[in-house]
Formats: sequence, structure tokens, C-alpha cells
Amino acid sequence: MTLRLILAGFCGGVIAALALTLGQHILELPLRQQALLAAGLDLPPPSRQMDVIIIRNLLFGFVFSTLLAAVYTHRAPPEGRVSWREAALWGLAGFIALALAPGLTLPPTIDGLVHEEAPVWWLVAMAGAALGLGLLAFGRRWRWLGLPLLLAPPLLAPESAIEDAPEGFLYVDLALDLGFWLLLGLATAWVLRRMNR
Repeated sequence: MTLRLILAGFCGGVIAALALTLGQHILELPLRQQALLAAGLDLPPPSRQMDVIIIRNLLFGFVFSTLLAAVYTHRAPPEGRVSWREAALWGLAGFIALALAPGLTLPPTIDGLVHEEAPVWWLVAMAGAALGLGLLAFGRRWRWLGLPLLLAPPLLAPESAIEDAPEGFLYVDLALDLGFWLLLGLATAWVLRRMNR
């Protein structure tokens, strides 16, 4: 069972991570380069930036695809065959908790232009969104607490201190993250289905 989850996580994570990296190379890297130049920061070669990005994406994809595979297997034993709709909803939940909520709390940062309080508020936003979504989806007596937990971090966070960030960077980043999470949810479900055959 553990090996099956790891294999599903590896395959699903690689599919989503490679798609995300391609999108970042085409859409996000030029904006990142522009922001670093405008801020007068050292500009690493694009190839070096992409090396770091692809490694990060692969690790991130593997970890969360493995977690999704475990969730799918637990919710639909013994085959772990979740519906495509449920797989997309799990991907959407991951996007809200780990991309949208932190992005609305403090927008995605360009390298070297980071708000000093960003790590704390991102963690608060992710925890609040995950707990809020969990209560909204699975809570019974405490379901009413889900929405305040989901909305509190974006409303209470300090103003962003990102300077010289190019217009549209937030929207590009969130659009790529949405595609990544939906693909991660669906690809993980597809890999499990193929393995079950």
C-alpha cells in the first residue's frame, strides 16, 4: 500500500509539476526578470532560476500528490477510485488553502522583494483556509466557524510591502497555481485508476 501511494504520488506530482514549470517559464519568468531589473537586484541566469523552480515544483508536486493519493484511497477503499468531480474539488481545495488564501493575504512575491512578515502571515492564511474548508466540508456542529477562519487572515493581514512588482504578476501566479492544483488532483486520481487496472 505504501509503495502504491508513493508511486501514485510520484507520477501525479511529476505530471503537474512539469506542466506548472512550463507555464512559469513562458508566463512568469519574464515578469520576474522585469521586476528584479526594476529593483536593481542581481539577475541570475534564467536557466539557473528554472533549475531551482523545477526542483521545487517536483518536490511540492510529489509531496501533495502522495497526500492526495492517501486521501483518495482512504475515502474510496479498496481501489481508491474517486470520481473526477471529487478529484477536481480536492485540487480546488488545495488551491484555495495553499495558493489563493495566502495570495490574497500577502500577494506572491518576486525574489528579493519579500515582506518581512510574509512567512508568518502565509502560514496563518494556509492554516486558517485549510481548517475553514475542513469545517465547511466535514464539520457539523462547528461548520459555521469555517467561513470566518477562511476570511480572517486576508482581512487582518498588513499591507503588502512588495515594490516594483509588475502589473498582473498576482493574476498570472494564481492562474498557474489553479491549473497546477486542478491537474494535480485529476492526475493523481488518473494514476490510481491506471494502477488499479
